[in-house]
Amino acid sequence: MALDYENLDTYLEEAAREAAFAEYTREPDWSYEGDDSVVFKANFGESYTIQRIYLDGRAYSGGTNLGTSIPYEEDAGLAALYAELVSSWRASLDAVVVGWDDLPEGSKLDGIKAACLLALQKVAGTAGDGGSTLPNPDLEAIAFIEHFLPSPEDSGQTIGAFYSSYGPPRLSSVLDSHCQAIAALGVGITGTQELFDTAREDTVTLAANVVEAFRATREGAKPSGLETVLKIMGASLDLVGAFAGPAAATIGGLKAGTSFLSTALGLIPKPKQQSQKYSGSSPKEVLEEFKAGFEAIADRAREHDLGLTDALNSMRLAVDNGHNRRNFHINPHDGVADLGDDIIDLKYRHLETIGYDKMPMVARAFFHAANKVEDADKIDDWYRPYEVGGGSYGAYFAWSELASRIIPLLNDNGAEVVQAGEDLAVAAGWIRESDEGVKRIVGKDFEHVENAQLGWVPPPAPPQPPRRGGPTPYP
Repeated sequence: MALDYENLDTYLEEAAREAAFAEYTREPDWSYEGDDSVVFKANFGESYTIQRIYLDGRAYSGGTNLGTSIPYEEDAGLAALYAELVSSWRASLDAVVVGWDDLPEGSKLDGIKAACLLALQKVAGTAGDGGSTLPNPDLEAIAFIEHFLPSPEDSGQTIGAFYSSYGPPRLSSVLDSHCQAIAALGVGITGTQELFDTAREDTVTLAANVVEAFRATREGAKPSGLETVLKIMGASLDLVGAFAGPAAATIGGLKAGTSFLSTALGLIPKPKQQSQKYSGSSPKEVLEEFKAGFEAIADRAREHDLGLTDALNSMRLAVDNGHNRRNFHINPHDGVADLGDDIIDLKYRHLETIGYDKMPMVARAFFHAANKVEDADKIDDWYRPYEVGGGSYGAYFAWSELASRIIPLLNDNGAEVVQAGEDLAVAAGWIRESDEGVKRIVGKDFEHVENAQLGWVPPPAPPQPPRRGGPTPYP
C-alpha cells in the first residue's frame, strides 16, 4: 500500500528518535534489555543511582545518597539530554531530504495538461480522411472538401493549384505535424507529473524504511536488510498514452512509426529498476545509506528532466528546420499560393461553401489549438525545489521555446487557410463583400486573419539562457 507523503515529517521524527535511542543502547554504561528503554546503574559506596530513558522521550532517575533515599521520578534534565540527541539526528535527516520534503503533487499540472490536451484535440485527425478521433467537429470540414471538391484532373489550373496547396492531403499533413509538436508539449507536462509523483513516493518510502533500519541497529539486533525499490521513473511508461489516453493509438499524427515525435521520445531515458538497501549495523551507517537513496533519486530525476528537455528541444529544432517547412506550414512561401486565373464553371456551387464556410472551419482548428497552447504556458505550475531534477523549473524553458514556435505557425496557417478559401470562392464567381461570415466562424481569432504574416516565419535568435534556480525564472 502506498504511503502518504503528508506523513513524511512523522516518519522523520520517528527515525530521529530511533537513531538516538539506538545510540544509547550501544553505550557501554547503559543496559538494553530488548524493550523500549535503556537503564544506567551505578554504585558509589553508600550511594546508588539508577536512570532510565524511554524511546518516547520519558526519563526517570532515583537512588540513594549516603543512605538517604532519592525518589524515583521524572528527570527533566535527563529527558533534555535525550531530546538534544534526537534533535541532532533530526537535523541530519532534514539535511538529506531538503527540497524533497516540499515536492508538489503531479496534479498541480492538471490544468495546463488539460489545456494542452484540448490543443491536441483541435488538430488531431485520422490520417487521410480528416475525421477527428478525439473529436473536433471542425475537422469534419476536410471530409466535406474531399467529397465535393471537383477532381483536379478535370477542373483546370485553379482547382488543381488549390488542391495541391490547400487540399485535404496538405491540410491533413500539416495538422498531423502540429499534432506531433503538441504531443511533445504534452509529454513534457506528463513526464513532469510522473517525476513529481514518483519522487514523492520514493521520498516517503525511504523515510518510512529508515525508521525500521535505525531500529535494527539497537545493541544485539541484526541489520534490517530492508530494500527500498525506487519508483522514480522506474516503471515502463508510455508518456504519449499517459497524456492523450487510449485515443493516442488512433490519432493520425501519432501513428507514424518514424516521425519527429518518435525521434524526440527516443531522447528520454529508458525506464530502469533501482533499489536502496539498508544493511548498516550502526546508526551512522544507516544514515549514509539514507543519503545514498536520495542521491540515487536525485540522479534519476536530473537525468529524466534533462531527457524531457532534450526531447522538447529536438521537436523545436524540427519545427525550425527549413527542410521541414512543408510539414509545419501549409504554403511555406511568401503569401498565399497563386491559384491562377482560369475561369471556373459556375456550376461548382459547392466551391462557395468550401471557400467561405469549410475552409474557415479548418482555420478555426488551427486558431483554437494556438489559443490552448498559449493557455497551457504557466511557468509557476512547473516550480519545485531547486534540488529536484533539472533546476527549479525543470524542462519548462524548453517547453516554452517549443510553444513559442508553434503558436505563430498555427495562427499563420489558420489565416492562410481563410485567405485561400476566399480566393477559391472568388475564382468561382462567388464574391462576398463582407468578412462577417468568416468572423462568425472564427470569432475573436479574426485578428490573426487581419494581422497575418502569411509566409514562413524564421526562428528567432536564441534567447539569453534563463537563470535556472531561485524564486524567479529570469535574471
